[in-house]
Amino acid sequence: MLTINLEPGSVLLLDGAEMSFNRRVNVHFHTRVRFLAGAWVMHPSEAVTPEAQLYLAIQIAYVGPPADRQAAWDRAQDLARQIDNPAAQDMIELAADGKFHAALKIGRSERMLDNFRHRKIKTRLDT
Repeated sequence: MLTINLEPGSVLLLDGAEMSFNRRVNVHFHTRVRFLAGAWVMHPSEAVTPEAQLYLAIQIAYVGPPADRQAAWDRAQDLARQIDNPAAQDMIELAADGKFHAALKIGRSERMLDNFRHRKIKTRLDT
């Protein structure tokens, strides 16, 4: 069993469904499930750089509505080819192996996260 603790205002993405909570809650998973919670969840309006768009595409491929997952995965692969950063390729390789949490962890790491906001990494999209 896996238990996650969520604070008021937290968001939980669970197999294509988005849930929010108005009070502290403990969620218990008794079976294997695809989910993202809290700070790991990126809202589409936050995806303003290619790096953030890659994170969002992998997020949707992982926990988005089942009908949207393949298109999101195709988009993630296209974005990774255009971003001149080895971390982007690492994210795709991990996600291709089914290691979505590890892929998104790279996206949240220092080597990518700052670039979501500050555009420090030049991409082929910029040329």
